[in-house]
Amino acid sequence: MPKDNGNNPGKQAPLAAVVLDPAVFRRMAARYRERWGLPLYAVAPAGALLAGRPPCSKNDCDSCRAARSLAVSESLRWGEPAVEFCPRRRILWAVPVMRNQELLGGLVSEAEESRVFPTDPATPPLDVRGACADLLVLAEEFNALNAALLAAHRARHGQEQLRAEAIHAWKARGADDMREAWLREEPALIDAVRRGDAPEARAALNRVLVAIHFSAGRRFDVIKSYCMELAVTLSRAAAEAGGSPAALLGANYEQMAALSRLDSEEELLAWLIDLLQRVMDNLASRAAPDQSAQCACALRFMREHCGEMITRDDAARAAGVSPSHFSRIFKRHAGRGFADLLNQMRVNRACELLARSDRELCLVALDCGFSDQSYFQKVFRRYAGQTPARYRAARRA
Repeated sequence: MPKDNGNNPGKQAPLAAVVLDPAVFRRMAARYRERWGLPLYAVAPAGALLAGRPPCSKNDCDSCRAARSLAVSESLRWGEPAVEFCPRRRILWAVPVMRNQELLGGLVSEAEESRVFPTDPATPPLDVRGACADLLVLAEEFNALNAALLAAHRARHGQEQLRAEAIHAWKARGADDMREAWLREEPALIDAVRRGDAPEARAALNRVLVAIHFSAGRRFDVIKSYCMELAVTLSRAAAEAGGSPAALLGANYEQMAALSRLDSEEELLAWLIDLLQRVMDNLASRAAPDQSAQCACALRFMREHCGEMITRDDAARAAGVSPSHFSRIFKRHAGRGFADLLNQMRVNRACELLARSDRELCLVALDCGFSDQSYFQKVFRRYAGQTPARYRAARRA
């Protein structure tokens, strides 16, 4: 691919030099426009246009190229479409164009901010999440990216996010010693394993690991001993939940043998995650779930997708029950209604983004499942007691 030095913004390089045949790109762009009524164009890693043309009259200025370049690089980093804010009041999103593991550019689409956040309540907002998902599917279908690599990046990002949240919670709560942290988190970890709730088990495991890290310091032998205790706890909880004792014993023996060969915290973290996955796989063959387990499945789905436009029927489908039955069991086991708990999850997510990033408020709203910025402000104030801007200022202070 010709080098993109940003000095020739008006000159388009041949798209075939990137990875896509021009005819293939035209089919992709036509299909995307038919589905969403939006443009699709290709850019180099630095954001310069290669094929197609955005509707913005100043479509290749420095700020436009910078926004597109950031969206492409962030998409590769996190393994999913990235949404960015253009200074010209446009929302754009991108996926990377790749050959094996080499970044060659990106596919980008965009819309005016007023279409994403319409001022008229009667005007339906653009489903940016759906448009992003379709763009990723389109790129995978035409083999324009490395789907396996992006999936690995998504998994790594999920683990890093859990760890970051655990560190944030640890610092906000104030340090305590390892034993106190273990006594506090062990019941949540055991309960999640018994219910077969892998995401919640991973979250509890990360909280314990953060406590181990801060309490043990650089004493790797101490960290190893706590990890061994964690392994025994996980296997015991799985056996009590109905897992196969023989299979768990074999997995436990193999994991303990592997533990003796580890010599870094990164390897220990991977070792524990692998052990947890084996334990959860072992529990997958249990008898049909009861209502609490069905509710746990719905809660897991809500936590993983609270930034999307999900409905009660989506959560019921994830729990494997009818919508009417779901409504009856959810409040009984979760203690709150579906809409109430979903809003709480979205506000919690917004709090994390506001405290840890400088993203525009409109993008925070979008990331947290709100298509209407004024509604986001209203809901956030109801649950957090203050506006998003005041919350961010207070956290920074």
